[in-house]
Amino acid sequence: MQPFAIIAPMLTAVLLSASCASHSSGGLKQTATTEDGRYRVTWQKTPPSAIEANQYFELLVEVEDLKTAEDPQDFRFDATMPAHRHGMNTIVNAVRSEDNHWVIQDLNLHMPGEWVMTFDVFDANGVLHRASEVVILK
Repeated sequence: MQPFAIIAPMLTAVLLSASCASHSSGGLKQTATTEDGRYRVTWQKTPPSAIEANQYFELLVEVEDLKTAEDPQDFRFDATMPAHRHGMNTIVNAVRSEDNHWVIQDLNLHMPGEWVMTFDVFDANGVLHRASEVVILK
């Protein structure tokens, strides 16, 4: 048997698991683009550290319009656990700190597992533009 025939499936499995798995980022800035490509959402946990299950934290969020120079009208955040069909136990507050910056307060992803964080950006016409990110907590 050729060495490549043995190594290729193992390498493929490692690369697929690395590309599919998300993590809590260790407090580094992360970005996602809305599904329609209009906005880039950049966020960072504060204080900068990994997101931990059942620990309160805040996110600093910046929204950049990639198509026009227009500032977003509004912003909302939510997080859900699709496997368990529920969301957070807390109500979060997205407080605008500057034209295109928000602080999301009172976040608590209360149990380990896969969470989907959604970042909803509303343009001047009230149209919703959504970005999402999967976070896996241990």
